[in-house]
Amino acid sequence: MSVINTSFNDDIVVTSDCIRNKSRRVECRLCIDACSSGALSITSSGTVEIIPDACSGCGGCTAACPVMAITGPFPERQTADDQLYLDAITAPSVKELLLYYRAGYRTLVVDENHFAWRDVVERTNSLLHACHQVPFLMNYYRHDDNHASAEQLDVVIARRRFLHIGTVQRYLGKKTSPTNRLISDIFPDYQLFSININKNACSLCSSCLKLCPTGVFHYQNKQLVIESGECVGCKLCQESCPESAIEVREEIAKKTQTHYSFNVAFCPRCQNPFPSLNPGEHLCPACSMQEKLRFTGDRIGMKSLNFSA
Repeated sequence: MSVINTSFNDDIVVTSDCIRNKSRRVECRLCIDACSSGALSITSSGTVEIIPDACSGCGGCTAACPVMAITGPFPERQTADDQLYLDAITAPSVKELLLYYRAGYRTLVVDENHFAWRDVVERTNSLLHACHQVPFLMNYYRHDDNHASAEQLDVVIARRRFLHIGTVQRYLGKKTSPTNRLISDIFPDYQLFSININKNACSLCSSCLKLCPTGVFHYQNKQLVIESGECVGCKLCQESCPESAIEVREEIAKKTQTHYSFNVAFCPRCQNPFPSLNPGEHLCPACSMQEKLRFTGDRIGMKSLNFSA
C-alpha cells in the first residue's frame, strides 16, 4: 500500500489500495457520495483525488470505502451511554452505522427534519433484521427543541474535531469512535452479498482471483471456489471481468461457499482440449479472443497500402 493523495492536514489519505487504481472499468464512487464538503473527485485517469482546500477531515470517506483504501479519522459522533446522535454535519453510511452497532450503540437520536437519513437508517435496520439482530431503537427530536443534542451538539462536535478529543476520551474512559473494519467482518456468520458466475461465459482467465482485495475467489481441487462471506460489495470483480461473467448482488444469508467444477472442453478451431466451467465444444479463450479481434485486410484497408514504397 502506498500514499496516493492526502488532505490538507495529512489526516485523510487515499492509498493505492483504492479499487479505481486496479481497473479503469470500476465505477465505485462511495467515498465521493459520502463526502459532505465535495473534497473528493475523479481525475481524468479515473482515480480518486482529494481537493486539499475543501477537505474538512470529517472522515465520512474512510467509513464509506468498502476496501478501507482511505485512511484517516473515523467520523466523530456525539454519544452517550448506548445512544448515537446523528447530527447535520455529515450523513452516515450503512457501514458506519453497523460499526457503531457492533461497538455497542443501540439507540439512534435523529433530527426528524433530516428525512434523507431515514433511508440509511431503514436500510441498516433491514440488514440487522436479516442478520437476526435487534434493530436500532429510534428516538427523533426537532432541532429547535430544548434537547441536549440540538445546537449544543453541533458545537461539541465541531470542538471535538478541532481538538482531536478522541485521545482525551480514552483518558476519561468514555466510548470512542468504533474501529474501522471491513463490512464482511461485522457479522462473521453472515454474507451480505451473493456472487453468481455465468458458467457459459467464464473463461477462467483468473482476473477475479488476482484483483479481489479480500480473497473471495480461489482455485482448489480443480474447482473455482467462491467465499461469498468475504465479499465487501466493491464489485471490482464484476466490473473488471472481460467476459461480464460475474454478478454481485446484495443478498443476506448464512455464510456459504460455492464450488464450480472444472470440465474438459474442446475447441473446434485449434483442436485442443482446455479447462472450462462449461463442458462440450466451444472456442477456447485464446481462439475466442482472436475471433473478437479478427479483422480482414479489406476491412482495415490493407490492400490499399503500398508496402514497397
